[in-house]
Amino acid sequence: MNKLLAWTKEKWHRLDGKLETKHWGQHFLVDEKVRNQLVEQVPLMPVVEIGPGLGALTEPLARRALPMAAIEIDRRFEPVLQPLQAKYPHLKVIFANALRVDFFQLAKEMGKEQIWLAGNLPYQLLEPLLLKLIRQRRGKEIVAGATFLISQRSAWEMVKDRPPRTKLGLLAASLFDGYLAKEKIGRESFWPQPRTQSAIIHLERRDKRALAAQPVDFIWRYLFGHPRARVENALREAFIALDYARSQMEGDKKIAHRREPEKFLTKNRSRELVRQLKLPARLGELPVEQLGNMELEDLDRALFELVDYS
Repeated sequence: MNKLLAWTKEKWHRLDGKLETKHWGQHFLVDEKVRNQLVEQVPLMPVVEIGPGLGALTEPLARRALPMAAIEIDRRFEPVLQPLQAKYPHLKVIFANALRVDFFQLAKEMGKEQIWLAGNLPYQLLEPLLLKLIRQRRGKEIVAGATFLISQRSAWEMVKDRPPRTKLGLLAASLFDGYLAKEKIGRESFWPQPRTQSAIIHLERRDKRALAAQPVDFIWRYLFGHPRARVENALREAFIALDYARSQMEGDKKIAHRREPEKFLTKNRSRELVRQLKLPARLGELPVEQLGNMELEDLDRALFELVDYS
């Protein structure tokens, strides 16, 4: 038995815990090599760890002596996480749902302008977490990037840059540039073992200029940021917003500020672009948040065909 696995089982049994981890999709990392590889991928900046569990990642990250927070939803882990907070004064342990934590306020309390996310994440947390980052009202650029240990399939979806893309892939591309820091991590690296292999993904936030250079991903960020808007209306506004962002990217800020009509995409031209997508009438009438996987893929393909519009 390796040292980290022995340490994990000892910590778990000290809690008098029964192995009821399925509710939160908890699989503890017990591979020291993988743990070190993940930590090495995290930049030297304030870190917010999501789902620390028993603290296998928390302590090596805390040793870097940088501001850090660890957000854990399950209070069963309080007896093992609170001593870490006492040991490392710059570490703040928060028992809460990470989806309800205000990252902007948290960064402010840490005295920093940007934070980096890290963690061994269950599949079901990825989509809502990315949606949270897109839709948060303030401090949209507060998260500079993320290093996650996730299922291999999810990681592949998040780095794919051409259709067909899943919702998870579209969300990731509308926020980050990413790559697989380690593509294949076996089931034996976890306790209890998951059903699938895992991977380490490294994500870096796309700024507005970088996103404007990728029109389809820009449009998807706009759509996901307006979940209740009808698809047709959201697309029309997204095309206009993209045109405006492109003018800023080209450096013509004075024109962008004045919004001279002849310099910008008109509403009529935007409507024509939406018509060129040839979307089924029903799809155009749906709220963005009601789009299913097949509808998302169809729209993504249509947008790619229109990507070179002038």
